[in-house]
Amino acid sequence: MKKDIRDHVTSAPPAEREVNAFLYGHIIDAVEHKERATEKLVEFIPRYDYVLIDVNAEIELIRKYAGLVAVALDSNCLLSIESAEAFVSALRRI
Repeated sequence: MKKDIRDHVTSAPPAEREVNAFLYGHIIDAVEHKERATEKLVEFIPRYDYVLIDVNAEIELIRKYAGLVAVALDSNCLLSIESAEAFVSALRRI
């Protein structure tokens, strides 16, 4: 995935490369952060009563290991509301 993003950024016209690097830079950072992770979600569940998870986490894992799911969102941010709705819908489909 990282390579695909970098290829997309570098293949853009010169005028768009800087904007694309800015837009996709956080995604590359997130992928690299996940690659450096030393623990997995399945290891946290038995040790903690509560685990806070980003809605971008693998929904199947959340559904499999969570006894209760609470969704917190920023009601002032339309994107937060839409993301929460999509997350809950995906969770219900499983």
